[in-house]
Amino acid sequence: MHLPPAPDRLPRPGERAGALDGRYLGPIPDLSTTEWDRGQPWRRRAQRKAWIYAGFFAEEAAAGFAIVDAGHTATGFCYVHDRRTGQLTEDKILIPAGFPRSFAPDWRVEWTLGRGRSTWRIHHDRGAWHLHHHGRNLELSATIEGTTEPLAISAISSAPGRPFHHTCKFAGLAASGSARTRDAVVDLAGRASLDLTLGYPPRETLWNWASLDGTTESGQPIAINLVAHFLDGLENAVWWQGGIVPLPQAVFELDRSAPLEPWRLRTAGGAVDLVFHPEGQRREHLEAGVIASKFVQPFGWFEGTFRSPDGVVHQVRGRGVVEDHRARW
Repeated sequence: MHLPPAPDRLPRPGERAGALDGRYLGPIPDLSTTEWDRGQPWRRRAQRKAWIYAGFFAEEAAAGFAIVDAGHTATGFCYVHDRRTGQLTEDKILIPAGFPRSFAPDWRVEWTLGRGRSTWRIHHDRGAWHLHHHGRNLELSATIEGTTEPLAISAISSAPGRPFHHTCKFAGLAASGSARTRDAVVDLAGRASLDLTLGYPPRETLWNWASLDGTTESGQPIAINLVAHFLDGLENAVWWQGGIVPLPQAVFELDRSAPLEPWRLRTAGGAVDLVFHPEGQRREHLEAGVIASKFVQPFGWFEGTFRSPDGVVHQVRGRGVVEDHRARW
């Protein structure tokens, strides 16, 4: 199955519901939501959500960096798990209405969030993302390499009672940089994935998600993105041999009472069958007025199989993250 090229823009008011639902190759050039928010300006704060997230999969460490514009609030987190010592170091922030009404989320624009000496910043310039964090416990400076139009999958899905939801996933990217904790300097050189999500998700939202970066038994690079209970599984894909292979629905088997036990991840038809082994986790239970988030993101390593479109079954091993998230927003 070949992915069609991304449409020029996100859905506009007045279009037939679901007209652009589907998955596409590459980022969508025009991500403006101005027409939706101008017609009903309360949507901007009450319904529109956007975030940019980067995951780092390095020899020495796992790291995550995120900035979230949730409308009524803005949040950010940055964490590093030093694999040499087992230590997890984290900074996080929550700011009411932390982004102006005029902020237009995009993977090409600068995202900045901060208060006092704690700052999060990510911007895209000349084919790379540059990430910087300064906080109480942690400093991070890193670069994720891409191109002017990096290889990505975009997905658009109808959202009941709301305009639409959309995500764009980039994977298999080279990363460099470092993080400094109070005890050590950690090298982040390795691989990375990046997620830009923008839309109007349901008030009550649940998802399971996984991002893997690794190799097959022959040393071929491979990256996998999987989701369940969200966006109708349209973002499920494998970055393989210079292209993207779309995948069907995924099933996550996990024990929510013991998220550090192994997880099982499979796709319908068996093209992907993985076991995830956590090494640690970042978790948070947030209650902030009209929003709530119960979130666990274990990081660790995967092993399993991928059946490529030519029918060959490949052994896969790699690093990455999984997530179990319930939100009310």
